[in-house]
Amino acid sequence: LPLTDPSSKQDKMEGTPTQPLSLFEAICKDAFEDTLKLLFGRSDEKSCSITARIVVEAKAALYSICHHVPLAHDDEAGEPLLHTASFAIDVLDYQADAGTNKLSESDAKEVSMLQSGCIQYLAVCFDSLSFRATRNAQPNRSPTLITEVESGNESTGSSKGRTCSILSALRSIMSAVKSILSCAKSSTLDSCLLHQISDPRSSRRLSPAAFTSILNSIALLSQNSRSEDSRLEWFAANMMSTLVVLINSHHTEKESSHPLCIAASLQAVYTLLARLGSFDWLSSNQQCSDGSNRKREGDFICSILRGALKSFKERSGDEATASTVRLAASKLMLTVIAIHKSSPGTNPSGKEIGFLD
Repeated sequence: LPLTDPSSKQDKMEGTPTQPLSLFEAICKDAFEDTLKLLFGRSDEKSCSITARIVVEAKAALYSICHHVPLAHDDEAGEPLLHTASFAIDVLDYQADAGTNKLSESDAKEVSMLQSGCIQYLAVCFDSLSFRATRNAQPNRSPTLITEVESGNESTGSSKGRTCSILSALRSIMSAVKSILSCAKSSTLDSCLLHQISDPRSSRRLSPAAFTSILNSIALLSQNSRSEDSRLEWFAANMMSTLVVLINSHHTEKESSHPLCIAASLQAVYTLLARLGSFDWLSSNQQCSDGSNRKREGDFICSILRGALKSFKERSGDEATASTVRLAASKLMLTVIAIHKSSPGTNPSGKEIGFLD
């Protein structure tokens, strides 16, 4: 079955329209709804105990969608991807110790595996969008096209009446994630995502665990990137500015100031830069269009180093957590300096960036 099949088929015997086939509507949506109702105690069933069977069904549904995303055509219906993204973030925000249902050991293990799948789903969406944005790119492509790719939320204008295509849905998911990371203080899932399968919980803010998981999806994308194309460069050009602002705002935004959030953001930037191995992607970022490439690189390095140094000096949490944050900050600072020193035309003294004076 296709994930979605908007075409109406005729019954050969009676010549009447039949309902379109849809893997999402027939299988995935019910599995997601049942899982959320059980996790958050909104089930109408007499027994709200979580069963491994329901979570396993959600895992299978999520697995099928993850495989569908890279293969789908740009103009296919994209609403199921938005529903799935909402489901994924809801699941990542679930905390067993805060839930109304007590998890057995086996159920907790299944939910943990489902949460890992949700992280993978976000990484798959990021990768697919980056690939679609760069597959037809020309060597001298204008940077303004990045804005077109990231504009999101537009209708496809299809004659079949679709309101959202696969490509538009992927753009919206990335835009929502960027909004969550940059507006953690006031953003709710209801305002960030277009659709939710579960009943919206107004004014709900993401837990540190969910925030960390979203950042881990970015690190996962970088770690698994093996392509020779420029998809990772495109992703960095469109996501890195959000991450840099984040690592510099941990100390003023209490929602993202949890030590695990700080470590995860540092790790996400570190993994992305380590995989890229250069700052060449900065030249394709429209937001850095003023001045020379060297000045943009210097400003970027200063921003990262300031944020990493602040995190290194932090002493919040227990000693083990503080050590994790310091290690992540150290890795990031050393990576940035190493990449900068190896860049062609770099002054060995490093004095072209004021931070190193």
